[in-house]
Amino acid sequence: MRQYLSTILDWLGFRSYIKIPNRGFEDLSSKEISLMIDSYLDNGNNYFESNALYEFLLMRYKNKEIENVRNEINSIHQLHKRPDAPDGLSTTAGKKALFDLSQRLRDS
Repeated sequence: MRQYLSTILDWLGFRSYIKIPNRGFEDLSSKEISLMIDSYLDNGNNYFESNALYEFLLMRYKNKEIENVRNEINSIHQLHKRPDAPDGLSTTAGKKALFDLSQRLRDS
């Protein structure tokens, strides 16, 4: 059923930010979240669209581990944003913090 829905959404022009079959943001493991961060840092990969990280941040999650990671990414954004760089994730320091978070998630 999920694949059928995905096919309909593709046909209507909707894109999935997650390229892993049958996965939603709420279903992601720590290692998959690290792949999503890597996709943002590397401008896309085989698992996620490069802007999936921004979509991930727009929702709240019942899964406490996923919600904690979302909060940590939001904290990185807040910590590194400046008037000349309103997107704290895209700053050099923000990217370094995301890289470190990705490594930690991959190793957990």
